[in-house]
Formats: sequence, C-alpha cells, structure tokens
Amino acid sequence: MRTEWFWALLLIVTSSVAYAGEFGTSEACLAIGGEFRFQRGYSAWQGRCYIRTTVQDCVAKGGGRTPLPDGSVECGLPIDAIDLRGQCEAAGGSWGRHIKTAGFDYCHIERFVADCKSKGGRWEARGRSGIPGCVLDAKDAGRACTSRSECEYACVHVGSRPQQDIAVVGQCARDNSPFGCRAFVEGGRFVQGPCVD
Repeated sequence: MRTEWFWALLLIVTSSVAYAGEFGTSEACLAIGGEFRFQRGYSAWQGRCYIRTTVQDCVAKGGGRTPLPDGSVECGLPIDAIDLRGQCEAAGGSWGRHIKTAGFDYCHIERFVADCKSKGGRWEARGRSGIPGCVLDAKDAGRACTSRSECEYACVHVGSRPQQDIAVVGQCARDNSPFGCRAFVEGGRFVQGPCVD
C-alpha cells in the first residue's frame, strides 16, 4: 500500500507543534544530531528530521515514534508550515489551496501530476483533507488473494468480519488509495486495518 498521502497529512497535521526552522531544515536537524530524510514517491519533496531518543523526549517534542530494539525510539520530529512551504518551493512546487476541496494549503508540483498521468493515473482529491494525489488503478483488481504479495497494491477483505481463526480469501484492491476503513487478508487470515481519512 502506498503511503505518500499518509506522510503528507502527518507532516501537515504535526506542523502546528513546531516552530519555523526548529526541526524542518537539514541544517537545524544536523545541529541537534539528527538525520534529515526525504520521503519517497510523490512526497519526495518533503523532508523530516529523525533523532534517536526516549519515548518521553519524543512525546515532549511532538514527534512520531518508532520503537527500537534497545528500548529507545526513532523520533520523527514535527515540521511547521513555513518549513513545509520552503521545502515545497525548493522542489519547484507551489504552496497553497490549488483546488476548492482542499481543507488546507499543500504543495502542488506539476511534474508529479504529469508523471502520474503518464502512468495512466488520475490526479484527484482524496480523503477528508481534499488534497489531491495520484490514484493508480490495479491491473489485478478484484482477483482472489490470500496475501498482499499476490496483489499489486493490497489484498482486501470484502464483507463482514469472519469468525476468529477461519481461513479467508480476499480480493486485490482496485487502486493504490489508502483511504477509507478497510480490512486486509494476510496469510489467509483476516487483519483489521486502520481507518484512513
């Protein structure tokens, strides 16, 4: 499943916690001993500072965390809207509400739209935020599956929740969109997925 929309929303939602320049530039990140990394795909314009720290410190900084084996966490620090705008413009994009459905400002990069369309995709507003992204139809949509590895994007469960420990068969997802409340099939078992707005 593609996560570009998730990262775009996460960075914007967490942006209210940070101050301009605090963690949202590579220079500021390196100054605190962090590693500045850019996202992938159509979110490649977005960078984020990651530090290794404690859960408490990460929470205090307003970051998102990934547990590490030694008990510490990798903390993705928040970025404010000023730094996001700067990253967007540095990547050749424009910052603003480019379509009426958008709930807030976002980065529009025309070369991403062109790339999406060249792959047969649709650049359209998705989710409650209304921010557009590339929707690619799956070539295997609707095909029976028992695991993600059998599908281009995801193996989704269709219908009501099955009884526990019953083998199930899913269907390959119709497109790469992560939005909605979905359940998945992995290893022939039902897996409740998150609701993504």
